[in-house]
Amino acid sequence: MALYRVDEGEGSLSEIPETSLSGEGMRERGDLQRWLRDHADVLERGLFVLADGYRNWEDSNREIDILALDEDGRLVVVELKRDEGAFMDLQAIRYAAMVAHMTFRQAVDAHRHYLDRRGIEEDAEHRVLEHVGADDGGEPEISSAYPRILLAARDFPQELTASVLWLNNAGLDVRCVRLLPYRVGDDLLLDVTQVIPLPEAEDYMVRIRDREAEQEHRSYPDIAWSREDIERLAALTTNNLILTIYDLCAAAPGEWVSLGEVRALGSPEQQARWPKARFAIGGLGGQTRKIRREFGRDNAPWDFDYRQGLDTRSFRLPPEVAEWWRAARKPSIASAEDQG
Repeated sequence: MALYRVDEGEGSLSEIPETSLSGEGMRERGDLQRWLRDHADVLERGLFVLADGYRNWEDSNREIDILALDEDGRLVVVELKRDEGAFMDLQAIRYAAMVAHMTFRQAVDAHRHYLDRRGIEEDAEHRVLEHVGADDGGEPEISSAYPRILLAARDFPQELTASVLWLNNAGLDVRCVRLLPYRVGDDLLLDVTQVIPLPEAEDYMVRIRDREAEQEHRSYPDIAWSREDIERLAALTTNNLILTIYDLCAAAPGEWVSLGEVRALGSPEQQARWPKARFAIGGLGGQTRKIRREFGRDNAPWDFDYRQGLDTRSFRLPPEVAEWWRAARKPSIASAEDQG
């Protein structure tokens, strides 16, 4: 798509010619990397930079341009090219394989080195915890088994886009973001547009992929919850968001409780943080992993209603499970009331 200057007086349009970052003397591992590192939201809303120029492996001098976490707490490998992105998909796949299964502790270490190198005197662990929406009560997990890939370049050759579409069809998450520069007088403009997948189709594609993954790859059975299971779950759950969901559902057995209602009850600090990390996804993903790891099952105690929009996604507990949860939580609730 071309960019035009509008002359309102004459009622005419004049096309602004495209340029290239290399032609403007911009460096790939310097200017472009620095711009997008410091303004990661340009590439994707809520992208949290763990490190730039990341390398932590032997026998290789390769570097990941930007290593990040998305709003869901999933690892993202960002590969940048000033001009045409030929073969950058192959590079990014190699890098994604190198950081696959990165632990929370390794992510914190990478972020600590990044902050130290930039002279930023902030606590790396606190920053990562704040982004994933986790509480200080326990060490969270990050989703790193299959890192997402984000490719950013001026142009993408046809063989690359064909590979990306095929990889997405196979269940990976690869995105292409076009960086199109324009020169207007003394100003350099940068048009940043996601071209694969098209934003209009993204939510639909995610739902289809998640549904297929659930049907084809479910490895944990559905097992009925017992009173002893609920007591143990209450003791293991430390995330305030998840506890609030359970407590509200237990107070109204059989009734739907929306995430909007849950968010409204959070402290000012939580309300400020939860929207930044889509406030629910990170905590819900952690709860799912905990249920699978600790209880060997796929089903949570609650019923989940998936509706359009985060605030309208809702939960409910069966009356019997709600009663077990209230009984298991009584000591904690009483203690909190005494401290208050």
